Parts: sequence; C-alpha cells; structure tokens
Amino acid sequence: MNNNVKDALRNYKRYKIRVHILEVIAMFPNKEDSYYRNLAGMSIDKTLMWKATIVDVDLEFQYLITIGYIKYTGKDFCMALTEIGIQALRDCTIQNLALAAYNNYLDLKLKRLTVTISMIAIVISSISLTIGCLKSSETRQIPPCKASDRQTSVIEKDTSCVSPCKPPQTKSYWNSYPYRL
Repeated sequence: MNNNVKDALRNYKRYKIRVHILEVIAMFPNKEDSYYRNLAGMSIDKTLMWKATIVDVDLEFQYLITIGYIKYTGKDFCMALTEIGIQALRDCTIQNLALAAYNNYLDLKLKRLTVTISMIAIVISSISLTIGCLKSSETRQIPPCKASDRQTSVIEKDTSCVSPCKPPQTKSYWNSYPYRL
C-alpha cells in the first residue's frame, strides 16, 4: 500500500505543478523562462513545498512545452501560452486532474490509517480476551450443588448453616398471618 500512496502523491505533484506553471505564465506573459522557473518554484503550494524539487518543476516545464501548452515566442527565451494551453486553463482540465489526484492521495492515506487502527484494535481485543480467559481460570469457582445439599422443605429460620447451595430457611410470612385476604 505504501507504493500506492507514493504513486498517488507523484501524480498529484505532476498535475499541481503543471497547473501552477500554466497559471504563472497566464498571469505574467512574455517573460524569460528563468523568471517562470524561479517564480513557479518559489510560489508552489504549501502541500508540495517540501515534496517537490526544482527538477520536478523543470520536468513539468519540458512536458508542457512538448505537448504544446507553452511555446517560446522567439525573443530571448520568452514564453507564452498557446491556444491549447489557454483552452486547458479555461476548461479547468488540468485543475480537475490535480484535484482528483489529490483526492486519491488523501483517500489512500486515510485507508492506510484505517487499516493501522484496525490492526491495533485487533491486538487490543486479543490481549483483553487472553487476560479475561486467564483471570477466569485463576478465580476460585464454587462447585455446583449436589442433590443432597438442596433443601426441599420450609422450616423455621435457621441461620446456623448458610451456603450458596442452601437458601436461608425462613417460615413464610403469609402462611402465618391469622387473617386471610
């Protein structure tokens, strides 16, 4: 599962950096490529601040140039968006891909956390079950009553012998009451 989380993070980084580059070039058109690279590297989102390197940014610049979203305007390494790049920003295609990739990344992290918590719960349950079983075998258990120990007749109150098998012997109060209801 660890590889899936890393793959999801890598996809999120790619799409988010691409969107960021396109937005930077759209805000400041016809600047030198070094200006865009520095600005894109410095103004990247906090979620990717320590996870993205300058190599990632350079690779995404090259990718966007290769697929035709960005072009050099010819004068001194200045860059601008192509019609395809402008349309991609308008349609929010790359933004939607970035959000879907981020959602996938968070979902995988949440599933990973859920599995970890489930494993901990299983360990705690098995420990408590083991302790419960050991504790019940250590306690002194009262042996079951024999048929000869059970009393079948009611006699006067007898407190000399009280056991768990024999209930205390008392005469019924209602039978001795003189008046019948």
